[in-house]
Amino acid sequence: MEDLSHPGDCRNLATDHQDLHEAESMPRSLILPLCIAGLTVGGCVDSSRMKVYPVSGKVLYQGEPAVGAEIAFFGLDEKLMAPEAPFPKAVVSADGSFSLSSYAPGDGAPAGNYAITIVWKKSTAADPEIRDTARDTLRGRYASPETSGLAAEVQPRNNELPVFELK
Repeated sequence: MEDLSHPGDCRNLATDHQDLHEAESMPRSLILPLCIAGLTVGGCVDSSRMKVYPVSGKVLYQGEPAVGAEIAFFGLDEKLMAPEAPFPKAVVSADGSFSLSSYAPGDGAPAGNYAITIVWKKSTAADPEIRDTARDTLRGRYASPETSGLAAEVQPRNNELPVFELK
């Protein structure tokens, strides 16, 4: 525990007390309008977001979970190709499952048609730069939305996709 008996130790306390006193002098009539304004501005940011729906599934490689594989959904519909559209993606977990994220972890993806890519860079390196240089275990077979052969339609509801069985 800090000893505050020495006068030099109290300088910060005096400054903190002065700041607290200045904050308390703000007219209370301003507090509610400022809080409401803050909530309104925060709400405006969310209004530009597209509505998303939960999307989950599994990725298996030769019958085993593709742990750590990265799955990404590329929108094929015009609204999903707009610059403001989110880019839904996920990382495959230990049991092979994934839940797409667009704006927040596991929130899903907007309804529509998607081409899908899966890249699986197995590396035990903690450094992301080293991990990024690891080779794709899938040899690029599913790395391009144009040639992966993987697709899905996200419906405006909870979506459980069929298992992606990669070879």
